[in-house]
Amino acid sequence: MSDIYKTLEVIKERHWKEKHEENRGEYQEDPSCLICYRVKEDTEPNWFKKFWEIFQKAMLVEMNYNKNTIVKLAEYIVLTRKDKDDRYLLNRKKRVKELEEVRREGEKLLDVIVVSIRYKNEPDYKKIWIISAIKIICEHYIFDEEDKLLIDEDKTRENLLGNKELIKYGYIIEDDELDRRFVELEEWLEDEKIVTVEFITQHTMRYFKKILHMEEKMNFQRNIKYRWCDSNKYPESWINDDLTNEIIKRIVEMKSFIREDSDVGELESSNDTESSEEGNEHFERILRNYWIENNYEIDITEVK
Repeated sequence: MSDIYKTLEVIKERHWKEKHEENRGEYQEDPSCLICYRVKEDTEPNWFKKFWEIFQKAMLVEMNYNKNTIVKLAEYIVLTRKDKDDRYLLNRKKRVKELEEVRREGEKLLDVIVVSIRYKNEPDYKKIWIISAIKIICEHYIFDEEDKLLIDEDKTRENLLGNKELIKYGYIIEDDELDRRFVELEEWLEDEKIVTVEFITQHTMRYFKKILHMEEKMNFQRNIKYRWCDSNKYPESWINDDLTNEIIKRIVEMKSFIREDSDVGELESSNDTESSEEGNEHFERILRNYWIENNYEIDITEVK
């Protein structure tokens, strides 16, 4: 949050003055407000308490959460759950397209989660690190037979604090995101009539992740089988330095194919966050609707 902390502090101060001191009808929204989105004492779901304990150990800074944090985290976990559909598309391009909407919605939820947290002091980590940490924790949540959220705290804590990619680069690239970026590169190679990829080896994606981190070049290229290539322009394409440079240039131009669908500016004026009472109802509705859709009968008080 070191990259947006000052902006969030300005939002917090404006909100407090306009909403709570001057009682204006129109005021600056602050997703981290502990009054507007107050959490009643001892009403936090057990799954969230475990999340917060693990998250705090990684952040090493005093923080507070509110109703927004809990609601949006619940939405994100349900949205990205891996066991909700046993069908797995082998076609990488089709799979990426089907997951695109999930990715966009997930990134928006993560944005709200991050800015809903009230940080007492400026964190050492950037926003992308915090989002990566949240993703790692959420990947470990599973639903039991009664659709209650469970998590192995020790394993999750170990995987988060010992994540080599997060430690080394300050962020992670998940498998689905890695697929999306490779498809974007693949489509560019085809559109520019440079090469057409026939298939990739088991090592290709590992090398591709490294090349996104600017560590590997030639190993990635050697692990792709090309169906078509302009042999006059790129002879022996699998080891051609000119083609390597074109690929590297494209990755740099596209900033490793990172997509940013929202930012703090959008959240400043967003009406996506709700009042405290509306937040309570919204949280219950999210979970209730989910269980109804999956033919489960449950008392909402069981998840509080």
